Amino acid sequence: MVFFRKFFEQRPYVLLGLVAFFAGLIAFKPSEPFLVAFLTCLKGLTRDQVTDDVYPVWTYSYLGLLPLLSVLAEVAGYRQVVLLGVLGRVATLLVLLLPFSYCSVALMQLTQATIAAGFAAHPALTAILFRTLPAHAYARATGFTAAAGVVAEVTSSLLGQLMLEGGAPLASLFVVSLASTCAAALVALALPSPRAPAPGVAGLRTVRSYARFAAPPFSLQEGMLPTPERSAGGGTTPRLAARASSPSKKGKRRIEVDAKQESAAADLITFDAEAEEAAAEAK
Repeated sequence: MVFFRKFFEQRPYVLLGLVAFFAGLIAFKPSEPFLVAFLTCLKGLTRDQVTDDVYPVWTYSYLGLLPLLSVLAEVAGYRQVVLLGVLGRVATLLVLLLPFSYCSVALMQLTQATIAAGFAAHPALTAILFRTLPAHAYARATGFTAAAGVVAEVTSSLLGQLMLEGGAPLASLFVVSLASTCAAALVALALPSPRAPAPGVAGLRTVRSYARFAAPPFSLQEGMLPTPERSAGGGTTPRLAARASSPSKKGKRRIEVDAKQESAAADLITFDAEAEEAAAEAK
């Protein structure tokens, strides 16, 4: 796992291409625009049953599964949740294609619950990108992944229409969707499963960034401006010493502000050290 994590961290575009390919396979479903026709013509359900009894199950299932799978992704791992969502999609297509589900409202409701698990697991895929890629690549990675899904949806819809016009049976569209989803499951096995950083480490990075941002230009211990000579161990020039010995009113106000910033940074570093110790004890 460490090897794959370092591999994707060093080659972010490989990970981006893999995630975009996975998103395209998941969205490549020629059967999607013809689901109502499939349920009413081949499964023997009425339109009222589809709209009143079957489709609402997806909404309530997604509402309950989204927070549950989000927590599970943080605990068990992002890739595991993505695989769980893919298995839900595969189960949905299998139940739709098997003949024993004919005229069964309960089984059609079950398919809506399993496909809701697939949609609820999708944020874990985005979390893999955000945990692995650098921050400056977030927007581009999200855009590429969404574009891959949209292109796959449009292409698959056109393919489904062409298949039906060419005389292909309606069930064959669902077979193509099943094959694409199974291919996505294989791709998901190659995805990394990064872990969230420990609170202490994340806090230390924040404090270091804050300390660099709020570093005071004055040395509060000696009351003089830092110079390359001072940082190398040398002394200060007479001009800087004179300015430090008799600061102006604006300089005094600046020293007070810098003192507050330095005190706040010290408090944050102390808090982060305590958080790191607590994290180490918990491990």
